[in-house]
Amino acid sequence: MIKIAEKTFLVTGAGTGIGYSIAQCLIASEARVVLHCNSHVEPAQKLASEAKTDCVVIQKDLSQPQAGQELVEEILNLGYSLDGVVNNAAIM
Repeated sequence: MIKIAEKTFLVTGAGTGIGYSIAQCLIASEARVVLHCNSHVEPAQKLASEAKTDCVVIQKDLSQPQAGQELVEEILNLGYSLDGVVNNAAIM
């Protein structure tokens, strides 16, 4: 099995549903998690505040063309390098 403790993951759409559950599992496995959400920010913030690992919430509307680049720049500005991405956001 792959060790994910201390690895850094981005989970898009982490405010509810599958993304939220995946983020919970990563946090429980001691991963560092960047929780992306556009709406449903409060559940993601609560999850991050209760985590025993390093977690951050970034709110972006990924339906906007520049938002993906901005998200990556924010992550890099935090000093993180990503080990994995869970692309779960629903884009309409």
